[in-house]
Amino acid sequence: MHSSSVLIAQAALVVDDVPQRETTRTAQVQCGSCQRVLTVQMTAMRDLSVTARATCPHCQMLNEFMIPPEPIPTATPISDGLPQQAPPPSMQAQAMYGLPSSMQMQKTNQVGIAPPSLTGVQRALLIGINYYNTPAQLSGCIPDAHNMFRLLTETYRWNPGDIRMMTDDGRAEMPTRANIIGALHWLVRDAKPGDVFFFHYSGHGSQQPDPYGMEEDGMNETILPCDVRRAGMISDDEIFSILVAPLPSGVRLTSVMDCCHSGTGMDLPWRWIERRGWKEETNPWHSLGDVQLFSGCDDSGTSADASGGNINGGAMTSAFCNSIRASPYISYIDLIHRLNDEMRRRRMGQRPQLSSTQVFPVDRPFNLVDILPNQNQYIGRIVRKKFKARKNKRKMQGLDGLLLPLAGGLLAGALLGSIFD
Repeated sequence: MHSSSVLIAQAALVVDDVPQRETTRTAQVQCGSCQRVLTVQMTAMRDLSVTARATCPHCQMLNEFMIPPEPIPTATPISDGLPQQAPPPSMQAQAMYGLPSSMQMQKTNQVGIAPPSLTGVQRALLIGINYYNTPAQLSGCIPDAHNMFRLLTETYRWNPGDIRMMTDDGRAEMPTRANIIGALHWLVRDAKPGDVFFFHYSGHGSQQPDPYGMEEDGMNETILPCDVRRAGMISDDEIFSILVAPLPSGVRLTSVMDCCHSGTGMDLPWRWIERRGWKEETNPWHSLGDVQLFSGCDDSGTSADASGGNINGGAMTSAFCNSIRASPYISYIDLIHRLNDEMRRRRMGQRPQLSSTQVFPVDRPFNLVDILPNQNQYIGRIVRKKFKARKNKRKMQGLDGLLLPLAGGLLAGALLGSIFD
């Protein structure tokens, strides 16, 4: 390997969509062709990871790479405009927001621990709800659950006995609110470092006002069990409290949510933004485990049901399973690109999202067992700004109580409450 270091001129470097308030950053990159070490300087935000490209002056190969975010000095004040890894507010200040003790921030010493050895424990929970005999009936969600079952057992060789299925067709456990809550607890029961879990939900998603004002849109994202009219919805706060918060460092949970308003459906603190890198939520809810969520759309979006032709299932789930079957060692960034390309090919407006509890290089291969130890010095809610719930414009369309078809048969989540009444 050549050890010479070369300074790349700014003209030879391309950084996509660099946001404002920038600083000079330096990185060393090994050329993928001639193996020379290139010292690259660029102008970019310190607290965001940056995807960039540099042309090697020796062999002219265009190298693409990612620079992770730099730590912010502790004297940097918190900004309401751009989330930063700054010193969190005091516990006393957070108490003023009325958060329950389970959400409140605390410092942890479980940082920088070596990746654990795998224990062999692998469990999955797959939920598909078609809402039979209701005005909101779907057709692709149960096929989604079976599609994901085949992916886990055939591609990843998981034991079928470690996979719990919930569907509302009478052929599996009914996905009532009580049963789903119980199954979520089962999934991560007695979790220990080296355990691997998987969660998939395909069905209706909706929103409800966030009572604590932590969500940037003022709304909690929800999933709808088959008995939602009687028992109510399940919020992202509940899902986080059951599935994410209890996990110790060194546990992996991968989730796929194919429903409306699923962008932050698990309340994870980091969101990958194309050509900008990882962005922290304004009021992030940090935790110790390694949790990743692939969602069918952002918080304001809808997710398409079965689309006809030879597609039998939700657009997101079908694209996710097909992409991995075609390229089992696909990288995270290529998987996201392929999912979005598939949505565009089908002329669908939804854009799949990736969120996570931990920041990681998205050019690494996607798999279910590569566990990242905790990198967060603080867990719980870091409160920076309170938000008010925003009015949902769809409620103003005068269609309350009626079906509002969207993208292949799904409905505006804001109307689902009246649909089931």
